[in-house]
Amino acid sequence: MNDGIGDGMGATVSYEPTLEELFPDLYEEGDGDGGIWARIAERWDLTGDLPTPKWDVTCPVCSARMSDRLIQGRLWSFHKRSAQSKNPHRCDVSFKCRTCSYVLMFGVVVPQEMYNRRAAHTAHSWREVHSILKKAQKFVHRDR
Repeated sequence: MNDGIGDGMGATVSYEPTLEELFPDLYEEGDGDGGIWARIAERWDLTGDLPTPKWDVTCPVCSARMSDRLIQGRLWSFHKRSAQSKNPHRCDVSFKCRTCSYVLMFGVVVPQEMYNRRAAHTAHSWREVHSILKKAQKFVHRDR
């Protein structure tokens, strides 16, 4: 008998999370931010004008990789959460797999300074982001 929920990719899921697992930041000890800045710093570079990944973004459906030029940055969208949040400034960063068209979205907590620089124009298309990053001369060209 299959009493689990299909995940859309052939597997059956029957895991039921607890409230602590669904919302771990509400159950963390300490300053109440759940260590968000340390977690963000592991995966995201926040030193420039826009958050960029520090890892080789990989499609969960077909395993295509950014390093193979098969994952394309698509949209950087800035927004602000409610005043109740200790870290209200966000940027939703999306990538699209050029192989299977799967879209990945990451909600990145960003410093207020980055938000202030970019929030006047809340959404930045991949062409705009390319121009911004190219002007910053932060990235190197790798020959293939």
